[in-house]
Amino acid sequence: MWQGKKGELVIGLEIKPWTICLVELRHTEKGCDLTNLDIWRIPFSGDRGSGWNEAQRAKVAWELESILESYPITSQRIATSISSRDAWIRILPIQAEDTDRILSKKAEEAAAHLPFFAGNYFLDYERREEPSDEGCDMLVVAVRRECVDRIRALLDRLKSRLSVVDVDCFALEHTYRWNYDPDEWTWIAQIGARMAELVLLRKGVFQTFAILDIPVPNDRPESSSETEELKARGEDFLYILSKGLLNKAQATIKAEATEEPAEPPTLMLSGPGSQIPYLVECLQLAHPGPVILLDPFRRVRINPSVPYREEGERHSVQE
Repeated sequence: MWQGKKGELVIGLEIKPWTICLVELRHTEKGCDLTNLDIWRIPFSGDRGSGWNEAQRAKVAWELESILESYPITSQRIATSISSRDAWIRILPIQAEDTDRILSKKAEEAAAHLPFFAGNYFLDYERREEPSDEGCDMLVVAVRRECVDRIRALLDRLKSRLSVVDVDCFALEHTYRWNYDPDEWTWIAQIGARMAELVLLRKGVFQTFAILDIPVPNDRPESSSETEELKARGEDFLYILSKGLLNKAQATIKAEATEEPAEPPTLMLSGPGSQIPYLVECLQLAHPGPVILLDPFRRVRINPSVPYREEGERHSVQE
């Protein structure tokens, strides 16, 4: 969530190989209002993991332009995010008296020798609001320039301007902090058909993230959604996935916590996998702590005029 001026509008777009999700939010004195919400399926065939080709990207841009023109949207600001896989994230110790100039130099030095970015990245950093147990620290983030450029190219035909490019793990953190009172330790699991992302928070503050690749058989049937593809894999696979996800989660907290948590961390579920009852039940049975579905609109006021359509009735971007 963003902190803006009263009455300011922003469009949030989640642009993925399977779907485009749109929300329009208005900042008010009382918090945040949802003024538009919709989802469009992208029925392109081929390997979803590699994204769209140039022809598909051009068609999606044209469809998106038509969609936004049909909405009573007045905002000229667009916020979106890229996969955490395309980001390099580090938490570095700093001195309390370090100036912004010193922090900028430390961030540049830390990211200067990233072999897989080849110097072609956008860099950002921030001083953490509260000192950690080990003292003060800063968050340094580098993202692949080509990923941001692809989003800009997709939105280039629109009259709206790309204002914010976030990273998925921080978008999950911000969603959690806006909607929930922080627990001591929390995992957020964003479960898709090809990848699950785990974000570890302590008192609502980002600590680390991990990626769990989900193997896909060569003879998989073509699916229209990530939820459908996961369901098609069968209950045995979903059981194995839940065990692998919890093992990965335990590894993250062992690496970050100085001692065993007094209470089992809360596990928040998001993404297509959170819509599969059997997978949720497997996680609830295997995890001793709370397992909760992440509600991104728990503390967001929804305008009564926003039309709600069941998943099956939501329209698709036509091929």
